[in-house]
Parts: sequence; C-alpha cells; structure tokens
Amino acid sequence: MCLVVELFQELQDVHHQGTIYGVMTVQEEVGLRGATTSVDVVRPDLAW
Repeated sequence: MCLVVELFQELQDVHHQGTIYGVMTVQEEVGLRGATTSVDVVRPDLAW
C-alpha cells in the first residue's frame, strides 16, 4: 500500500490525459483471482 501512496504523491503534479487507479490484490498464487476481479471492475485500457 505504501508504494501506491508514494506513486500517487509523485504523480499528483504530472499532467496526463488518463485516469490512474491503484489496485492491491490478494490470492494471486491461486489463480490470479484478485487481479481478475480488479480488471473486471476498473476496465482499464492498459494494465501492468
């Protein structure tokens, strides 16, 4: 969570056209369940 907070603090003064979402997930070791749910909710154009 600290990394997401730091990233948003760094990006707050950077102009960009998109919307940035910070997502933290669990249960990745049993089938990427958390990441799949996040992508289904946010519906991003780009994710990594």
